Amino acid sequence: MRFWNRKPAAEEPSRLDAFASDAAVVREAYERGRKDERGRRRDSPLLVCLVVLLALAGGVSLTTAATHGSFAEGGAAIDRALGRSPSALGEYASPVGG
Repeated sequence: MRFWNRKPAAEEPSRLDAFASDAAVVREAYERGRKDERGRRRDSPLLVCLVVLLALAGGVSLTTAATHGSFAEGGAAIDRALGRSPSALGEYASPVGG
């Protein structure tokens, strides 16, 4: 109401100032929460690697089953592929039982 008063108005905090201070408080609380949670949870790199390898093996199994039409045929295809793997000397290793 500065129009009606000849005295200069006192500086009032604007809504943006209140928002900025609230945002700073929220950001600080967020960072503190992240730090607390990170301290509580210790991830093992070995466990993460194991989970990723198992997920990849599951993905290969599902893909093989989808391309061969069933899990039985997909598993048989994986068994045949593993049975034909070359030995450490580079010679052909015959499949087990065949």
